[in-house]
Amino acid sequence: MSDFSDTVGKFAGAKALFCLYDWPNKVGGPNIWAMRLLPELARSGWEVEVAALCHCEPGAEYSTQIVRHLKGHGIKVHAMPYTQHAIDAARWLLRVASQCQPDIFIANCVVSAFYAGRYLREQDRPSIIVLHSDDPFHHSILEMAKRHPAFLPSRFVAVSRQLADLVVTTLGCDAGVSRIPYGVPVPDRCTPNQTDLTLLYAGRFVVEQKQILQVTRALITCAETYPSVRAVLCGDGTERTAMLDLVKKSTAGNRVQVVGPLGLAEVQDLMLRSGAIVLLSDYEGLPIALMEGMACGLVPIVTDMRSGIPELVKDGQNGMVVSDRGPSFLEAVGRLQQDQDLRRRLGQNARKTIIERYSDAAGTAGWLGLFQELSMKEGRSRRPFVVPRRIRVPPVVGALGREDVRFSIARAVRGRARRLRDFVTGRGR
Repeated sequence: MSDFSDTVGKFAGAKALFCLYDWPNKVGGPNIWAMRLLPELARSGWEVEVAALCHCEPGAEYSTQIVRHLKGHGIKVHAMPYTQHAIDAARWLLRVASQCQPDIFIANCVVSAFYAGRYLREQDRPSIIVLHSDDPFHHSILEMAKRHPAFLPSRFVAVSRQLADLVVTTLGCDAGVSRIPYGVPVPDRCTPNQTDLTLLYAGRFVVEQKQILQVTRALITCAETYPSVRAVLCGDGTERTAMLDLVKKSTAGNRVQVVGPLGLAEVQDLMLRSGAIVLLSDYEGLPIALMEGMACGLVPIVTDMRSGIPELVKDGQNGMVVSDRGPSFLEAVGRLQQDQDLRRRLGQNARKTIIERYSDAAGTAGWLGLFQELSMKEGRSRRPFVVPRRIRVPPVVGALGREDVRFSIARAVRGRARRLRDFVTGRGR
């Protein structure tokens, strides 16, 4: 962090406002990233505040995991119950901004913050949108910016090379984009070389993206085929019951387990007792759980996804890339359980990859460098940020509609007005 000592001195007292979503008992990659990054930024000299839209009942705020975690690190959190009324949420975010007066505004993956960011930028506060995944939602973010340039941020931050390239492809070669990969902690020790092979899946128990039921079947098949192979699925999600049913019907017995949800320290301890980490998703951004496993010396076994995987895993060098969740995956596991030298070499190289390019320190340094660049380029405004009297927002674009239902609400209001008018005029009698 010494490379940024001048930044810390020059911009001490500068403030960043991060926007994020939060759910009780749910910790996904982007929130794990925020839980680690924001305290590090605060320790590096930036004053960090958070605006959180929490999926909880009014009055329970704010007992969600990320809010508790950040408050425990002395970070001020502004929170409100989650709403799909994106315009209302944007107004709230602008009021928070007028209260805390940030020098940089990070919209992250919050739709209402995309809209609010325009007005921060127009008053000389740089705005940032973070691209976390290669999915329809993040593609729609770029499509919105392409159709409505007024809502372009000062900078896109992409967590993978593929996502950075997607920004340039979609918006043109002059698009402002920085690639800042996630960083993960590297434990002092790594997983010991064991005779038996434990395969670990760590993540959400969902079909969309993760294909968790197919993954469960694949792990069961491995345990049934190879007596020295165990499998652990760690996490939580909507498919937990279905997964338990699959395990119960199998002949693998207790060599396949479904556990969790677990805390971050417990997950790392589980990784340090495993031999390989499995990620067979349809798509990812830059998979944090996979990186955490690699940092522990686990061998990554992955499908060939466009984003994240090509820069993290090289087949036969620091992991294994398979073509399917069936025969190709089964063959890869068979090679690992038979060849301990191969397992040791791939695991050591996987850990080296994280140490050299994806540590927590590297991720923090990337963000501090970006903050320095934007602060020096656009300056720190001396005028207080003022909430605009009128907020204009673009039409809903693609998958952003899952977080912005204003037109559905408008139709409902018009429908009620029409029914009331018909009743008053006698047409509805």
